Parts: sequence; structure tokens; C-alpha cells
Amino acid sequence: MVCPQAPMVCVVKHVLHNFDDEQAGVVLRSSRSALPVHGRIAILEDPLASGNTPSPGKLLDLTLLFVGGRERSAKKYAALLEMSGFRLERIIPTPSLVHIIEGSVV
Repeated sequence: MVCPQAPMVCVVKHVLHNFDDEQAGVVLRSSRSALPVHGRIAILEDPLASGNTPSPGKLLDLTLLFVGGRERSAKKYAALLEMSGFRLERIIPTPSLVHIIEGSVV
């Protein structure tokens, strides 16, 4: 992934669910290295609902198992961001299935 020089925000849309945690971490660390100390990342994905709550993401998660990807819960995104040099700031629901998972540089 290539971010513009000295961006304030890197946007990663429908990318991380295609990868396992290690590969997703590579994407996030690459984004982190392109951001200034006050930069942010916006991940556009559909976090998995907790527990047994029905969710389209759970069906997609089963499908992604065959190609090495995975859907993640809010807790998993927080952990993934933390291991990549970010802090989870908030998760913003939208009218669509996509949520904006906002992280800031640590």
C-alpha cells in the first residue's frame, strides 16, 4: 500500500479482512510509517457482532477462512491496531454495513 507523502489520514477500505493478523499488521505498519506523529488511520470494514448476534460478517468470515482472511470483532481490531503502532479511538457506525474504525498514531 502506498500513502501520499505526509498524509494526515490513511484510509484502508475492505483490505484487512483479506489477510490474517500477521499480513494485516504489515499493511498497518506500512501505513503507520507513512503517517506523521499526529496522523490517523481510518479502516472501513464491518466488525463482527459479539456473541451469537446474527451478522452478515459471520457468513463472510466462514468464506474468508478458505483464502486465509478473516473478519474481526472490535476487540480484535483494537489489538491489531495496538500491535501496529496505533490506538483505537472509536468505531463509527454508518447507514451501510461498513463502520469507520478510527485509530491514532501512538
